[in-house]
Amino acid sequence: MPRVTITVGPDQAKEWTLEEGMSTVGRRPVNTVVLSDPSVSRQHFSFRCVGEEYSLINHSGTSGTYVNGIRVDGELQLNHADQIRVGDTTLVFYLDQAPVEAVGLAGLTDDDLPLGGIGGASDESSYAAVSDPLEASIVGLAAKGGTDTNLARQLSLIQEIGQQLVAQLELKTLFDMILEKVFTLMTVDTGTVMLINPAAKSVDRVAVRNMDGSTDVTHHNPSKSMVLYSVSERKGLLSADTLADERFQAEESIISKGIKSAMCAPMIYNGETLGIIYTDNYDSTYSFTENDLTLLTILANQAAIAVRNAKLHQDILSEEAKRNNLSRYLSPSIVDTVTDAAYNLELGGKLVEAAILESDIRGFTALSESMAPGDVVSMLNSYFTEMTDVVFECGGTLDKYIGDALLAAFGSPVPDEHCSLNALRAAALMQERLKLLTFKEGEFRIGIGLHWGEILHGNLGSEKIMQYTVIGDTVNTAARLCDKCAPDKILMSLAFMESLGRDVAINELDPMQFKGKSEPMRVFEYDGTAEDLI
Repeated sequence: MPRVTITVGPDQAKEWTLEEGMSTVGRRPVNTVVLSDPSVSRQHFSFRCVGEEYSLINHSGTSGTYVNGIRVDGELQLNHADQIRVGDTTLVFYLDQAPVEAVGLAGLTDDDLPLGGIGGASDESSYAAVSDPLEASIVGLAAKGGTDTNLARQLSLIQEIGQQLVAQLELKTLFDMILEKVFTLMTVDTGTVMLINPAAKSVDRVAVRNMDGSTDVTHHNPSKSMVLYSVSERKGLLSADTLADERFQAEESIISKGIKSAMCAPMIYNGETLGIIYTDNYDSTYSFTENDLTLLTILANQAAIAVRNAKLHQDILSEEAKRNNLSRYLSPSIVDTVTDAAYNLELGGKLVEAAILESDIRGFTALSESMAPGDVVSMLNSYFTEMTDVVFECGGTLDKYIGDALLAAFGSPVPDEHCSLNALRAAALMQERLKLLTFKEGEFRIGIGLHWGEILHGNLGSEKIMQYTVIGDTVNTAARLCDKCAPDKILMSLAFMESLGRDVAINELDPMQFKGKSEPMRVFEYDGTAEDLI
């Protein structure tokens, strides 16, 4: 299992290695990780490590545990570099990076060389220069530069560049801007930005720029050995003469394109390698220098912060879009539960047990025939707004509107042991709220059917267009009950009544025969109020 480390506080050097299974964190000396912070509980939270899955389980009900600023009430899966705050202490959860052999090279060159097929990739002593991102600084470069006027100009530029990069929040534009700054700082023929793709275990090209400003990839031929070294060792690298370097004789693209010198530097943020910036030069009269490598490394450090910032912004926008989408059919409390637990409504369905409510306006066809189409829409909008608010208030999920009918589920997508009771309370509130509504067209009445059982719920549709829905015989039976229901009434099945878990005021009606059912069903009418169900 990969080594997991935790660093406490910005100025402390304490680290722990978490073993397989459970590890506890808190003030008590018996904890795996002991925090001397009076605002931390005796056992504040635990880490669960099973195989390659890592999660955090909160135990504190007062001060709580926060991951990346979001409070965790139950269990949450952890990712590399997640920040954990408990009391006045901040912890950072780290996973060791994958070894170089696990990193593919999708999209790098046309040579299709096997990993490790180039000798000497880890022998930094034979390269012209190697830079360490942790040591590269403007002050250090200035001290080495002496009276070099060009270097003074570069140093002045790079201070401005950092501010410009961080202000750019759109990733594609940011990548192009990074390369633009590379060409501004030094003499370069081609440059590229590559990002680590952990899912595909590859290093993917995301932006290319040539000396003439074009983005043609014909001359884009990064050295695999340099990329492998920079990614695995997390250091910048310079080869001043690739044509004379034996390491590159197997790289046909390097030789055929006549690349004179090349260098690359990793973009590292908070210990995580995000990608690299790679440049090369065809001009035999100019080779990259050690100062160029230091400049590129400083720029890569600034770029890493900007990339991380832009990705966080992108994640926030994605999260907002997800919340807005979920808010169309989930109550606010369920939206919070779904998003806080990193719940993923993927394409497909899952069988669960839930309560289904369907309501329908009685005599709607006759009513709408006497109304203008615009008035019908306006009336339905007002009606559905009120009824949907009731569904959300009772913890239900809006599935869809079908003409003048409303279909809602309780206990989906988040399980609810009181789903049937909440569905019945919603039905009673809908009938009561409707009597308080006034429409210029006059009053109208609804019937409501309730059934409980197994449903298939999830996002159904295509990869491009998905819609959350519930389907199954339970849904169809609720619709049949609704069709048979008299105005102002609520009908429920025997299965629904038995799932309530408590006695309620009901009247049993004569058994009803429904389409698709071989035997008549026992049917019950609710004879109470919403307040009776609190």
